[in-house]
Amino acid sequence: IARGPNIVTKDLVMAVDCDAVKSYPGSGTTLFDLTGNNNDVTLQNGASISNGKASFDGTDDRAVVADTTMLEYTPTDSFTVMAVFSCTTIAPLTIDGVQYSYDTNVTLLGRGSTSGAVGLGLRRKASNGQLSIYAGSRGVSQITNAYDIDANRIYCTTFSYTPTIQKLYVNGEFQSSSDTSAGAGGSFDDTFWAIFYPRAVPGGNSKYGEGDFYLGRLYSRELTAAEVKQNFNGIKNRFGL
Repeated sequence: IARGPNIVTKDLVMAVDCDAVKSYPGSGTTLFDLTGNNNDVTLQNGASISNGKASFDGTDDRAVVADTTMLEYTPTDSFTVMAVFSCTTIAPLTIDGVQYSYDTNVTLLGRGSTSGAVGLGLRRKASNGQLSIYAGSRGVSQITNAYDIDANRIYCTTFSYTPTIQKLYVNGEFQSSSDTSAGAGGSFDDTFWAIFYPRAVPGGNSKYGEGDFYLGRLYSRELTAAEVKQNFNGIKNRFGL
């Protein structure tokens, strides 16, 4: 695996990095999975990679992760999602030209939509336009954690899930947690994982988002707080965090 200094590799099942030649050779629309598990990412509708980042225009650009059984987690599994990104804006919800006063969401690195969704999303609050990281799962009931962010600023965020608790970290620091036991008897949507995709993860109203994606990782277990910090320390200088 091509990696930064001393990142966690135990139970790493998907890793893509726009600045790694082995992940992105310099042309095409595929980010190759550095773990060798073939969980590659395909950019769609004109999304492009340059200068170490994949850029999404907020109109129709998106990316999808290969739909493999390896990444089909259930509410009784444990896993961790990590992404480095920046977000410019998320369009407000409009139907037939009418703008509605509802929060809008775009998938950052997540699976499914609304009922059964899980992973990392980005949200635009209707009340004040505030952007936030929106992480969580919906096995039975909606369980979410949120963290307000600034536009055009790079963040490293990590979401860990177990059948009893889920946790949100931003830039290596623990932010919040919530009980997931109420959802353990439910199910997650079995559609593919996606990046900057117009789906409501973990809930809300879906729209496209404008921003940049730098790298993403998936682990088949819960990372400890120390491991989350280790991963952040491995990339913080690269992104000036």
